[in-house]
Amino acid sequence: FIFISSNTAGERSGAYGKTKFLAEKYIKNNFPNWLILKPSEVYGVRKSEGIDKYISDNLKNPIAFYPAGVPSKLYPIHIDDVGSILYNIIFREKLIREKITICGPKGYSFPELLKLIEVHRKKFITTIPIAKKNMFLIEKICEAFPFYIGIIPDQISRLYSEKNTGTTLYYKGEKTLESYLKERPLL
Repeated sequence: FIFISSNTAGERSGAYGKTKFLAEKYIKNNFPNWLILKPSEVYGVRKSEGIDKYISDNLKNPIAFYPAGVPSKLYPIHIDDVGSILYNIIFREKLIREKITICGPKGYSFPELLKLIEVHRKKFITTIPIAKKNMFLIEKICEAFPFYIGIIPDQISRLYSEKNTGTTLYYKGEKTLESYLKERPLL
């Protein structure tokens, strides 16, 4: 049984992360041959959430807010590289009974990621940290009121959760975040 989970799977990672965590636990306890693959932050799909949204928003805005006190760095990896890795692990290496976190080659804090975007834009970005307690207040407000402010409430829990459990594979792929930012048009 092959399960594509998430780097954010955990008991305290919001509804999304908790369901991934519970699925991992179920699979390990109920299947003799299993493989759990946990991609980190995937970019290159131009989604309206996650790291792609964060990059897109900050390519066009002169002011960037970021969550302060996030304990883990982000290890972005391009969608094409994730596809290659999954193919190799599943069909060539034929691994079983392993939990593997798939990360990009370099970790970034939010300020480091914003600096990289700033260099790509060749413009100064004013960065404003949001304290952890305020981030969780935002999460509660988003849960209480049925309107979208650019973040899904449980994304905040995922940001502050423990990550990179199991074997971690740092993959230097064909598409680095730096090259992606250079190729990506300013929106």
